[in-house]
Amino acid sequence: MPPEDSIRQRLEKAEQENAELKRSLYELSMRLSAALARPSANADAPAAERSAGERAVDESHAIAAATAMAASSRGDGSPSSRSGHHKRGNGGDGGNGRGFEPLFDLNGHSGAVYAVRFSPTGRLLASGSFDHTTRLWSRGGEPVATLRGHSHSVTDLCFSADSAAVLSGSFDHTARLWDVGRSQCVSCFDVGGALVLSVACRGDLCWAATSSGALLQYDRRRRGEQPCLSVQNESLLQAVASASDEEVLTGDRNGLLKAWDVRTGRCSRQQRVDDSGGPARPISHLEVSPEAWRGHDGARQRLLAANSYDDTVRILAVPAAGGAAEGEAGGAAGGAAGGAAAAARRDGGGAGGEGRRRWRRLCELRGHRNRAWPIRCSFSVGEACARMQSDADDPLDSPARPLAHETALVATGSADGRAYLYSLSSGAGGGYAQRRLNGDGSTSGGGVSHELVQVLDGHADRVYATSFHPHEPLLATCSADFVVKVWRGPG
Repeated sequence: MPPEDSIRQRLEKAEQENAELKRSLYELSMRLSAALARPSANADAPAAERSAGERAVDESHAIAAATAMAASSRGDGSPSSRSGHHKRGNGGDGGNGRGFEPLFDLNGHSGAVYAVRFSPTGRLLASGSFDHTTRLWSRGGEPVATLRGHSHSVTDLCFSADSAAVLSGSFDHTARLWDVGRSQCVSCFDVGGALVLSVACRGDLCWAATSSGALLQYDRRRRGEQPCLSVQNESLLQAVASASDEEVLTGDRNGLLKAWDVRTGRCSRQQRVDDSGGPARPISHLEVSPEAWRGHDGARQRLLAANSYDDTVRILAVPAAGGAAEGEAGGAAGGAAGGAAAAARRDGGGAGGEGRRRWRRLCELRGHRNRAWPIRCSFSVGEACARMQSDADDPLDSPARPLAHETALVATGSADGRAYLYSLSSGAGGGYAQRRLNGDGSTSGGGVSHELVQVLDGHADRVYATSFHPHEPLLATCSADFVVKVWRGPG
C-alpha cells in the first residue's frame, strides 16, 4: 500500500474517532440534562428554592460532568460501542405487508440528527443535527440546501405556516430564522446565554424555550432581534408549542403544562401532565395535532401529545381558546366569579379538579423508551390518516368510509432504536391496529381507545423525532445514527 494511502486512512480514522468522541460528549451531556430533570428529593420544596438550585447547574457544569463521564465510559450507545447491533425486521404490522415500509434514506449529516419536520406544504423536509447544520430536502429525497450558521447542535426546528421560513434552535444560545427560498439566515435571536431546547412559530410570532426557564417571544415584523415578550418559568422549559393565536403552551421539568397569553405574558392556566398523585413527570416534548379530530361526543378538538421521561406519551384534548362555551379566556369572566374562575385556572382547575379550560386527559401510550432522552412524537389527523386507516382495514369491495376525523395516528421515537406507531380512535372501530396496547381490549377514559399498531425497525441507534407528511401517507424519522429515514404507509 502506498504510504500516502496509509496516512490518508489513519487520518480518516482519527477524524471519525474524533467525531464520535464529540458525539459521545454531547449525548452524555443530554443524559445528564435528563437526569437533572428527574424528580429530586426536594421536589416538594418551594418553587423559589428549587429554581435557585436549578440555576446553579449551568451549561459549564453539565459539560464538565459529561467530560468526566466520557473519560471513564464509552458505553453510550454510539456506533463504536454497538458493534454487535443488528437491524431488526420491520415488525408490528401483523405480517400483512400493509403497514409503513422503508421508502428511502437521507444521508448527509455527519452527526446525530435530533429534529425532523415536513413543511406545511409537504414539499420540503428539514432536519437538524449535532453537526451544527439544518438541511433541507425535497419531498422525493433530493438535497435542496444546507443552512450553516449555528456553532453548536441544532436541537429543534419549526416551519412557518407558508413554508417560506424555518426556525432553528441551538445549543449555541441562539435561534435562527431562515429564508427557505434564498437559503439565508434573516434573523438571529440571542437568548442570553441559555440553551435553546425547543422552538415554535405561528404567524409572525416565534418562540424559544430555554434551559434557564425563560420563554422568549419574537415578532418578525419588528426591527431588531430583541424579544418582544419574555416570561420566566420556575424551572427548565423543555418544550414549547402553539395551539391558537392567543396562547402558547410550554412543558417543563416539573411536569407542568402551562398556557401563556401571547399579548400579556400572563400564565392563563397550568396543570400537571399526570395527576396520579405520584412524582412529577418531566416533559420532553409537546406536539399539537395539525387538524382537529372528532371526539366520541361529536365535538371537534385539537389534540396535544406530551412526551415524558417515564416512557409515556400522554394524549390530551386542547380546550378552545376563548368563548363562553369553553371558558372565560382573555378576562371575559367578570366580577368576583371571573376572579374565582381565573384563580381556578391558575391552580389547574375548579371544583372537582376539572375546570372548563383544562386539558382533558384522553389516554396514555406506552411501549417505547423515553426515560433518559429528549424523544419527540408527531400526529397524523385528517385526510391522510383516514386514507391509511381505510386502506389498511376495509375490504377492496367495501364503500369508502367518510373522512370523519375520528381517528388519529401518533408516531414517537424511542431510545431503543425504533419508532412506535399508535392509533387513537374515538369510536368503536379503530381497526387499523393489530393488537391493543393494554392487551385486554380495554379503552381509555373519554371514550378513546389507543392501540400499538406497528414498530418500525431500521435505524441503528436512538430515534429522536418523527414527522408525518401533512397530505400523504409518509413518515420521517431521525436518529443518532446520522440518518433520516422516510417511510411510506398504506394509502
